[in-house]
Amino acid sequence: MGGTGERDYDVTGADLGYQLDGLDLRAEYVKSELGAGPAGGIDPEAKVWEASFAQAAYRFTGTGWEGVVRYGKYDRPGSPATKQWTPGLNYWFAANLVAKLGYEANDTEGVRDDDRVLLQLAYGF
Repeated sequence: MGGTGERDYDVTGADLGYQLDGLDLRAEYVKSELGAGPAGGIDPEAKVWEASFAQAAYRFTGTGWEGVVRYGKYDRPGSPATKQWTPGLNYWFAANLVAKLGYEANDTEGVRDDDRVLLQLAYGF
């Protein structure tokens, strides 16, 4: 069955979270790297993926409204790095039900930016 053989795969990551009154701060970093062994057609010098984000949100006291801003960046083999800024507004109907509206501004090196408006309804259980 022509498998690719054995290879190493390392993932390093960290996430942070901090809350104080209505302020919620979050951040995450992840780095994935293919090590020794066949890389399925990937250039051996380009076997590293990196992604990170930082987010600040503030819930207005006595309301379900929350303002949020998020910055993200990711790099992947063979593609230019992408940076994203997303300001938004959330409304919490309940502790497990939120409506989100945001504007995602994308900046990819050498590529036409595909900015977009995002609307999401999320339910947690």
